This record gives sequence, structure tokens and C-alpha cells, in this order.
Amino acid sequence: MLEVFTILGVGVSMFFIFRFFREFSGKSIHLDLDKRYIEWSDHIAAAEEKLQKQGREVTYLGDGSFIIDGKYYIMIDWNIGKRDEILQPAAQRTWFKYDEERNKQAK
Repeated sequence: MLEVFTILGVGVSMFFIFRFFREFSGKSIHLDLDKRYIEWSDHIAAAEEKLQKQGREVTYLGDGSFIIDGKYYIMIDWNIGKRDEILQPAAQRTWFKYDEERNKQAK
């Protein structure tokens, strides 16, 4: 029985550690948009606009790839499930993952 709790504890800990590094890596960019977008083109336009309002230089290359402030990123749509229907409705987060491979090639 103790082994089950140990395995469960390690699994939960690994999940939160993975989530922490995925969300808060210094190279990634996260945006929470004011509206929920179903069409990919609308989502891209809204993300581009929000980044420009933050004072960033943004160029969309197509296929979800961006150059933001001279670095390559890949846009990922990330839906956050409902936690509480009244207080916290489902949200849409936009994650720009730092593209290590393309940035190495560009140097």
C-alpha cells in the first residue's frame, strides 16, 4: 500500500514540475486573449495585435511560425478547462514556444 502512495506522489510531483518548466521557461511567451477564437486566422491576428501592443516586433511566417523580437517561435493554442462555470469559465491561452532548432540555424 505504501508503494502505491509513493508512486502516486512521485507522479503528481513530476506532473507539477513538468507544468512549471513548460509554462514558465524564460524563453516562452504566454498570452491570455480577451476573446475566444475558433478560426486560426482570427487567433493569429489577435495574438499579433496583442504582441505589438506590448511593444514587440512581430512577423508571421505562416504555419504557426513567428519571428518575435528577432527570435523564432511556434504558436500553440492552449485551452484551459472549466474550473468553476460562474467564476472561472474556460479560457484560451496562446503559447509561443521558443524554437531552439531554428534559432540555432539562424546564428
